[in-house]
Amino acid sequence: MEYIISHLTENLAKKLLANKENALEYLRKLNVINPTEELENIKKSIPTSSIWKLVVKYWNYNIGKDIIRTIFLESPKYKRGKDSANAISDLIKEWKDLNLGSVEWPCSQRRFW
Repeated sequence: MEYIISHLTENLAKKLLANKENALEYLRKLNVINPTEELENIKKSIPTSSIWKLVVKYWNYNIGKDIIRTIFLESPKYKRGKDSANAISDLIKEWKDLNLGSVEWPCSQRRFW
């Protein structure tokens, strides 16, 4: 089992941050909170393997979890999910306005037999 509180591996860092762009954003935000010369000089052209090594080298769970949450809350994926309930409501309303019949969900937990 891997423990992210006391030790972060490159493999786990890749799972947490998902991609190179998120990792770079993480390092930039980390440098604002905890500045270091090495993080200050990060360029977009840095090799991907070096990015993950820096994430592991400067990992601090208490700081990192907040940065990762911030990155996620700013992501398009989060914004889509946040607006999905409204989108479904709008689609159901439009369905009813067009008199297309009753709305039936094709995939219900009880219907898998």
